[in-house]
Amino acid sequence: MVELNQVYNKNCLDFMEGDLEPGSIDLVLTSPPYADMRDYIKIPAEEYVDWFLPIAKNIYKVLKSNGVFVLNIRNNVFKGKRHTYVYKLVDKIVEEVGFDLIDDIIWDKGKMLPNTKGKRPMDCWEFAFVFGKGIDVTWNPDPNRTPYDERSLARYEVPIKRRWGSTRNEKGDKIVRPNPLGCFPKNILKIGSETVHQGHPAPFP
Repeated sequence: MVELNQVYNKNCLDFMEGDLEPGSIDLVLTSPPYADMRDYIKIPAEEYVDWFLPIAKNIYKVLKSNGVFVLNIRNNVFKGKRHTYVYKLVDKIVEEVGFDLIDDIIWDKGKMLPNTKGKRPMDCWEFAFVFGKGIDVTWNPDPNRTPYDERSLARYEVPIKRRWGSTRNEKGDKIVRPNPLGCFPKNILKIGSETVHQGHPAPFP
């Protein structure tokens, strides 16, 4: 029996299969090893989709009907070329597992170590794909609102066209007021990555 507000120090795959009831989890957040990247487990890019799909199926099983599955992952560069296995994986998660892709969020990691090698810009972001079992997922934007900048507040003072009216022919202007709790969350997360490994080669912020 799994209790709320408890930390279980277990292998996540074994925990999903042996301890969790179907349809019992609100959120699954994972960042699996990227292809050909980590010393503790190296999955070739051409085998990555087949390796992860059984995991995705178990996640689907334990997730609630309105739950959310977030996959943090990035197409890494290997032998001078960027892999495309992530795009193939997302397609398979939708087509074969049955998830709906709710959104793809960009994690902007901010300042990174300078990289002047190769013929591409510095790598400073990763995907956070958001999946659901249908589109009626749990969504709580208010705790994640941020303060408006001055330019945004100035724009709120100017009447705008009624482009959200019920018909295309609706005329006139209206005033839109800023939300007192702040700006609606954007799908770019600006969170600096950890600079110290602290026992893990790829720690979350």
